[in-house]
Amino acid sequence: MRFSILRGRVVILFLTGLSLAGCINVPELGERNLGALRDADYPELRPLGPLLGSQTDPSEQSQDLSNDLMARRASLEARAASLRGEVLSPADEERLKQGVTE
Repeated sequence: MRFSILRGRVVILFLTGLSLAGCINVPELGERNLGALRDADYPELRPLGPLLGSQTDPSEQSQDLSNDLMARRASLEARAASLRGEVLSPADEERLKQGVTE
């Protein structure tokens, strides 16, 4: 039942979006004045290097990533080792074995 309600909602949203898309007024390309565009100068081309900024060497990036992953691994292993320790002290364990007495 839950699947059919979800499916119904998806269908309603899809049909609503489709009907709204049909209301858009798209201008015809033939109506545009393309003559001015044909006579226009080419845009100035610029090198991409300064625009993109400085990029680090991929080998440096991989080394940094490797160092980060190794540090995370060591942290997770230390956390796992602390979780493997005894949960109850021997005295607490003996008290639990005796059960509840009133």
